[in-house]
Amino acid sequence: MRLTMRASRAFVFAVTALVLTTAGAASAQKLELDVEAFLSNQRTLTNTYMGPVWLVKVQRDRQLILVPLKPVNIDKPLELTERAVEVSGSRLVGWYIPQEGLDWQSALSNQKNPDNQVSVGKQTLDTSIPRISRDVILKPDGTVEWKMARAMLNATPNRSAYGLRIDRSMIKRPTQPKISSRGNNETASQYAVRRNATLTKFRDELQTYNAINKLLSGLPSEFSQPMPGQIWAIFDGSVLIKDIVIDGAETSPWTISYQTFKTTQKLISGGGTNVEIERALSELAASDSPQSLHAAAMVIASGSNLSKLSPDSPAVPLIQRVMAKGDTKSKVLVASAIARDPASAPIASSLLDSALTNPDPQVVLLGLKGKLSEQKGAAPDPATLATLTQTANSLLASPTGPPSAEVLQVCVDLVNAQPSTLETLATKVQVASTNPRRLDTTISYIVKLAGRRERLTTEWLSHQLLDPANADLASRTTQTMVAIREAYADVDAENKEPTFTYALNSESHGLLKMLASPDAPIRSMALQVIPAFRVATAQAVAETQVPIIYAQLVKAALAIKPTPRAIVEMMIAANDASHTAGPLGKIAAGGEGPGQAAAIAALRQSGPNTLEAAMNAMNGDEQASMIAAWYEMADAADTPTAKPLPGFTGLAAHLIKQWTMNSAAGGADTGPPAVIDVLRGDDKTIVAPVIVPWLAKEIAAGHRPHPQLWYETIHDEGKLAVAAGSKDLEVANGGRAILIASVAWPEQQYLVTFNQRFATEAAADPTVQATNVWSAMRTELSTEALAKMPGVYHATLAFIPGASLSKTGANTPTEPADYDLGQVVIEAGASTREFAIKDLGVTVKVTDPIIKLVATGGFDKLADALKPKPVVFFPKTALTFRPERNHGWLTAYGDDGGATYRLRLERVGDAPSN
Repeated sequence: MRLTMRASRAFVFAVTALVLTTAGAASAQKLELDVEAFLSNQRTLTNTYMGPVWLVKVQRDRQLILVPLKPVNIDKPLELTERAVEVSGSRLVGWYIPQEGLDWQSALSNQKNPDNQVSVGKQTLDTSIPRISRDVILKPDGTVEWKMARAMLNATPNRSAYGLRIDRSMIKRPTQPKISSRGNNETASQYAVRRNATLTKFRDELQTYNAINKLLSGLPSEFSQPMPGQIWAIFDGSVLIKDIVIDGAETSPWTISYQTFKTTQKLISGGGTNVEIERALSELAASDSPQSLHAAAMVIASGSNLSKLSPDSPAVPLIQRVMAKGDTKSKVLVASAIARDPASAPIASSLLDSALTNPDPQVVLLGLKGKLSEQKGAAPDPATLATLTQTANSLLASPTGPPSAEVLQVCVDLVNAQPSTLETLATKVQVASTNPRRLDTTISYIVKLAGRRERLTTEWLSHQLLDPANADLASRTTQTMVAIREAYADVDAENKEPTFTYALNSESHGLLKMLASPDAPIRSMALQVIPAFRVATAQAVAETQVPIIYAQLVKAALAIKPTPRAIVEMMIAANDASHTAGPLGKIAAGGEGPGQAAAIAALRQSGPNTLEAAMNAMNGDEQASMIAAWYEMADAADTPTAKPLPGFTGLAAHLIKQWTMNSAAGGADTGPPAVIDVLRGDDKTIVAPVIVPWLAKEIAAGHRPHPQLWYETIHDEGKLAVAAGSKDLEVANGGRAILIASVAWPEQQYLVTFNQRFATEAAADPTVQATNVWSAMRTELSTEALAKMPGVYHATLAFIPGASLSKTGANTPTEPADYDLGQVVIEAGASTREFAIKDLGVTVKVTDPIIKLVATGGFDKLADALKPKPVVFFPKTALTFRPERNHGWLTAYGDDGGATYRLRLERVGDAPSN
């Protein structure tokens, strides 16, 4: 490629040629003129240039010409000799190699790098490497190599480390100082000080000199780095330039007058009038050369140049010419300028129409962007919308299209302005069909915006990228989601922003399909990213969608063995108890392993109201299973037992059967109480209204209520007897176990007896009721229980007020109160049916076997002990206490005010012998 500069004098002074030759033979173009950098750089023509090592300066009638070149097609080592690029009438100073990774503006600024400042003795030297050389090789592996130049035309080394190495005459070896003899008026000590100071200075200078030489000797003279975007050829030429002509075998000829060149630079930098714009475009657009059209596109795209032109400006057809005949980069520059703010440019409308008919899809896309902006938020017509989707798909599928983000952002902006276009763009723009070479950038763009809940990208992520039918696409997407979430976690925390979370906003969401996939690797991908998802709120989607989505999550969780903890934790993180209580309950009931344990732990910690809501959302089987699993858990609520649970349906029956069999065989009590299944089946309504809220409170408090507590909560023998006679054996076992637990122990032993007796009597009389069996058994069990009770006890009378107790008297306590009765002796007898504590006016009757209380300390002392406390007003009728188990309670329930009285007996010794 040859660049020619013509002088305004009689002789042709400068013909600049960018001609790349290798070994003297013509070859494919290896360096391409960077028109954008050539026109944008105000130092393209200058009289001085200072690099990190060299200062290049020319005489007043000369100028430096900086030519930016892009290395292309480097398929074998290319040595940049003086013939590689020629500027006729000018001489090559050298090749400037910018630091890799810097844009050309920063590279040309040559700012000092603090890391290159080195202290040597009492001096500081800059060790930056020389970047102007005459010995440069471009390598096909993408690197550039060059050597340190010893001398260059019009170039002088500075006092940097490499400058000193190039010209060592700039450093002088210090000479031994001559110290004059002691002066007449100088004391010996003064002379010694002067002498020592002179010698110290010499030693310091010599030390610095040696250190500098050692440093210089260690500096390399050959360099290599990744190839930068541009390499600059620096020429020394005349200032008398009329035209700049570029010519060469590998590029189209380009001619630009010096005046147009300078005007173009001015217009690109934001200056100039509409007359200057029209003149520059008139010359530039008259040529079909790619360089001229690109220069014209730069003028059009810069600053507010478009807004300076009227619709009838002669520049309009010139701009249309650029859009029609320029290369893609030129067209995109112009179309971007038009689309940027079409309302501010009077000529924009006609130019947008040209863009829409352009054969280049990138230009069409920008034209559409401008049209949509021009409509100021109005809904696009179907034809425009169809063109947009077709164009977007074409650009995404192209291996050389613009960055995916630019294409997709047009669609995102439109949806944000016109939500009615969401469905069309979500389904018609095929982001999953992005060219494989650029697919990762598309995924990254969508994942980032979807993580901020942007609507359109959320739909693309949901219905196209997370596709279980495309394992590779799903894998790439989930890996990107994990990587981005991790990369931004610290940044988000610092800025107090939410870490990337994604909306699970549809029952047809791709994540749900992946979780339901029969392919384990697909499910594993979904579980890896599910912690980043949250089910959309009812405000974001239809209220009916939310429970459906949770139901699908539950179905997926229960189908995977063991139940994945990730799904449960995602539900917990949603912090939406109104929707998650039921689903967590179902996982607690039907899951297994860590997921089930996490669900139970979450429900326990959520409080009784949420637990009650969860239990009410279950059917009887699920309630029984959840309670069974809860009882089965080890003391740490989030740790399941090592022994796997046997399933969902019939779980309670299995546990009861196992427990009963163990007990009948004399085995240990290894299972949960048989009472757990009292809620199952059609008869669950008998006790559920009482049990569900009570059990929710017990679970929330971390308790596992003993069957005795179940009885004290239900406390309705009639209901329990009905449950005991249920046709559902599990319900029957639950009811019978509770009844038995109220008076006997161990209840599992008597449960076997109850079942055997009921079966025997039912065989003899099919009309027999469980109530009849229980009535007989209760007397027997109470007698047996009382027979075990004689002994010395410490007695406490507990009072629990009822709802309407205030009617009984102002001095009746409204809070629970305990009265210490001291030590008593219980004696069992067969003749007496009652006993009394006369000092308190209380008569205790026992309807089953008789007990007799004798206060060994005397009742007078007990009465005195009670005086400081509020007096309990007992009902006029006698309280009837019933012995309940051997843990020491005699309990009377109820009076007119609904109060409860409990006589607590703590055994302290055996009964005295008569």
